[in-house]
Amino acid sequence: MKKEIHKYLHRNLREKYHYLEIEDICTKMQEMVYYDTQEQNYKRENKLNRLIKQSRSRNQKTDEKVSENMNPPPFVFHKKITNLTNVKFKEDEESLMEKGLKYAIPPKKENLRITGIEI
Repeated sequence: MKKEIHKYLHRNLREKYHYLEIEDICTKMQEMVYYDTQEQNYKRENKLNRLIKQSRSRNQKTDEKVSENMNPPPFVFHKKITNLTNVKFKEDEESLMEKGLKYAIPPKKENLRITGIEI
């Protein structure tokens, strides 16, 4: 396909231009392609170097954070309740309130004999 395109262009250029003009056009095109590829390569190289620097700086920052956090403090959950009153609650009362509204208190185990006698 490339050869066919090349032949077509060459044939049409020969019909319209002198061979010296064709050579001049070809050399100018080669120079343009060369400079364009050089510029693209330069941009790619700069971008690659910039990305490498960013990656290295990020790695250094994460390494510093990891070394600082080798012995992190134990995780503590926030309390679910806050006592805004003057009333002091016992620990078992606070633990019951912290279980939340969906917590169901298990029913008492009643003695069936006593219940039957009472009925």
